[in-house]
Amino acid sequence: SVETDENGKVIKKTPNKIFAPITYLVADFLRVFFRIKVKVINKDLLPTDETFLLVCNHQSLMDPMLIMSSLKRTDIYYIMKKQIRKIPIVGRWLQEAGYYYLDRENNREGLKLILECICDLKNGKSVGLFIEGTRSKGPNLGTFHDASLKMALKSNVKIAVVCLDNCYKIKKRYPFMRTKVLVKVCDVLNYDDFKDLSTSDISEKIKSIIQ
Repeated sequence: SVETDENGKVIKKTPNKIFAPITYLVADFLRVFFRIKVKVINKDLLPTDETFLLVCNHQSLMDPMLIMSSLKRTDIYYIMKKQIRKIPIVGRWLQEAGYYYLDRENNREGLKLILECICDLKNGKSVGLFIEGTRSKGPNLGTFHDASLKMALKSNVKIAVVCLDNCYKIKKRYPFMRTKVLVKVCDVLNYDDFKDLSTSDISEKIKSIIQ
């Protein structure tokens, strides 16, 4: 759950800086262990001196690990499903590292998380979002959750649009074959590019870019 003060304002949590670099080293190890070769395109488009919302599609359980390992940005904190919190050691570790857990079945908690992320974005913490919410398990995009884009609208930050492809084949090919996947930073939308749009219009714009 999200901590709030007596006025209902979300309390900003400070991530433990020790955990994030080690998390990324583990991501590198897992990429090699699962025989994944990643082609990374346009990594240099990501802002280096300002906060942003990273929006990405979602094909497999490996996606968070792959995007961490390939982009090498320890200053991006990803939203993950709440079930990961229950994994021994891993769940607590990622929470201490500053990552977020989303309860997809609880709209009230989802709103609290959006408010927490808006608060953090305003305070200089970049957030990573898998906008489909769950895995597509294939090459086609699933349904986008438009409400999450309020994070960018309310915090006045850029949106970095990232595409993952071929990740859904990893499970079928491992351990006998290597899997080649794509991680591409497709575009970075300035706040002025979408500030007057609805969340559904922004969603359609992002979907078009990823497709």
